[in-house]
Amino acid sequence: MRGKKINDEKNNFKSWSAWFCLLYSIVVLIVSIQISAKWKTTEVLQWDRWGYYSYLPAVFIYHDVSQMEFIDRMEPLYHPTGQEYFRYGLKKNPETGKWCGKYSCGVAFCQLPFFLVTHAYVSMTKVAPADGYSAPYQLAIVLSSIVFVFLGLLVLRKILLRFFDEMTTTITLFLIGVGTNLLVYITNEPGMSHPYSFFLFALVLWLTIKWHENATWKNSLLLGASIGLITLIRPIDILISLIPIFYVSASQSSFAMKWHYIKAHLGKVILVIIAGSLFLLPQLVYWKYITGHWVYYSYDSFDRFDFFRLRVWQGLFSYRKGWFVYTPLALLGFIGFLIRSKEPFFRLYRIPFFVFFIPMIYVVFSWHNWFYGWSFGCRALIQTLPILAPIMALCVHWLRQQTFVRHLIGTSVLSFFVLLNLFQSLQYARNILDGTLMNKDYYWRTFGKLRATDADRHYLDLQYEADAKNGW
Repeated sequence: MRGKKINDEKNNFKSWSAWFCLLYSIVVLIVSIQISAKWKTTEVLQWDRWGYYSYLPAVFIYHDVSQMEFIDRMEPLYHPTGQEYFRYGLKKNPETGKWCGKYSCGVAFCQLPFFLVTHAYVSMTKVAPADGYSAPYQLAIVLSSIVFVFLGLLVLRKILLRFFDEMTTTITLFLIGVGTNLLVYITNEPGMSHPYSFFLFALVLWLTIKWHENATWKNSLLLGASIGLITLIRPIDILISLIPIFYVSASQSSFAMKWHYIKAHLGKVILVIIAGSLFLLPQLVYWKYITGHWVYYSYDSFDRFDFFRLRVWQGLFSYRKGWFVYTPLALLGFIGFLIRSKEPFFRLYRIPFFVFFIPMIYVVFSWHNWFYGWSFGCRALIQTLPILAPIMALCVHWLRQQTFVRHLIGTSVLSFFVLLNLFQSLQYARNILDGTLMNKDYYWRTFGKLRATDADRHYLDLQYEADAKNGW
């Protein structure tokens, strides 16, 4: 491990970690297109994904962002919610009579290039209806998720290679890409916000490091834009701004020195703020046009934060959606701080790491639906994996230096967690692991099984009855 800048050999795309990023994306692409193949049956743009995406056809095809009348024609054709909810993700504003989208437009911004290319292709070739929802458009959303994760892994690679060798970097990328629930959200649930935010979180960490080394106008612009787009995608993720705020580089070594650095580059700090604010402007303009208000709460009244009903323990350790239960490798990002490192980065990284994660975890699990609807494990923290990555890599590096016996035990544990994630991802894809009603009894009755019996599913019914009686 070393803190020097990446050398020419590491920059070579023939390196192991770079090849892993490429091969991983190719395998995921094949799985998504040929095996999962939800785009063929137009099952990609459903539920939340439908709401995220609908800005694009509304603006570029139907030119109707206020009444969204085209939705009524699309619903019977593509069944975005299984015909259970009329105009899912839309709410009629009583003051203006216009229909407001529930979800912000950040995901649509990320999908925009893929949408435009697909719409041009479909319009010219007539291979499918150019309605914004036919199979080619849904395939474009699949591709967009894969591309953004690929870019995120490349950025993470650049970060990790500053402190670790190729092998440690490659293993860490493998653990994140194969051993966490990120995999599900590019193969089985593409189009959700998490793959896009995964890339942007990695980019913010990379730009934070670069900015503190050399606060250029370019780095300032990109850092502000990245934070702004993250916030536009998912407003509570503005907490990522705590990383650059509390980050201190090895050359600064203290907050007093950092304060002098900030004063010396005050104009660039202002640019970061302006760039981030500009990315929020489209949403504010949209709200103003639809509702008459610059700031508007587009969710329903029961969609709220309840900061006094703590669900942190359930969110981290419960069988329902526990982050450390379904993605145990995430624990590496926390226990890694027990390892002593001579590299100043890891000593200084401790403060921004915990200043970010403590409020992030608290806010995420303060949401009324703390398990976030239908999902595999805790999807609400997938985008934070890049922040965990350096500490996960520190664990991997430490493990590689241990005696044969310790190395064998550690490798076996990590391998088990990776295999567990792969198997449970398959269980989730086959609807064996339920997306909402998991509990301890059902988890262990179906553990290691590729088929759930009626007797097993009885425990899901019990959970449903308990929810109806006691609430979440």
